[in-house]
Amino acid sequence: MRILVIDDSVDAEYAIVHALRGTDHVVAGARDPRELPELLASTESFDVALVDMIFGRDCPVSGLGALRILREAAPGVMPVVRWSDEEDNRLLYLLAAFAFFSPLAVVPKREGPEAIAALMVAVARGEPVTGGAERYLGQDYVDQLLRNPTDLATWRAMTRFDKRADIARAAFVSASAVDHFIADMYPVTEHLQSRYGDPVDAAGRPEHAHNTPLMRLAQFAKLHMEFFRDPDLDPLLEHRWASRRRSLSAASAQVRKARTVGRRPS
Repeated sequence: MRILVIDDSVDAEYAIVHALRGTDHVVAGARDPRELPELLASTESFDVALVDMIFGRDCPVSGLGALRILREAAPGVMPVVRWSDEEDNRLLYLLAAFAFFSPLAVVPKREGPEAIAALMVAVARGEPVTGGAERYLGQDYVDQLLRNPTDLATWRAMTRFDKRADIARAAFVSASAVDHFIADMYPVTEHLQSRYGDPVDAAGRPEHAHNTPLMRLAQFAKLHMEFFRDPDLDPLLEHRWASRRRSLSAASAQVRKARTVGRRPS
């Protein structure tokens, strides 16, 4: 198989080359997702791409952007997500990767290149692969957290502010809209963090720390600031919201048609 390693660290590529030494697999690398269109157009197609979720500060593209570019330029390539699982602020990136792209597997970097080698053997043999994906597949947390542009604007405001009036002003919504947002989002984030682990509780909070729903959401927003403010998230959400609007419009049209057909002539 031909394997593409999309990671800003060349050491990640070298480690996988070393782990696959003696096999028929061919490994190539891209340090920056912006290189992908040219690379994929100028070389033989790849079978699998190992995609890091966060790149260096000099690269404005995240793993979500890399996955989008990969899908557009080479839709037949199977993506495998790699991440550092000690980084609690990567959880929403993982959930979004599975919500938007359905990767073949997720392999934490702590498992080392040997885990990648075993995964590639399984893929080459056509064996069933889960690779940790079952933990993230089928979860709708991204849709619950980001239902519309107002939700996104409010989360982005919460990455900067933790007072109701400041959040409302920054998100261009009313204070009552912030209250509704808090009421809707607090149970979602609590459920998410109970399922995957609460990094705030794990780090330990001082006894006097505020623990109101607003403060909890503000802590959550700041922890996941990179995700909520990621420009690569915008086109994915816009496409999702547009598809949802079309589905709702089609459903409404069907209801109206059914009502018209069922109405007896006077």
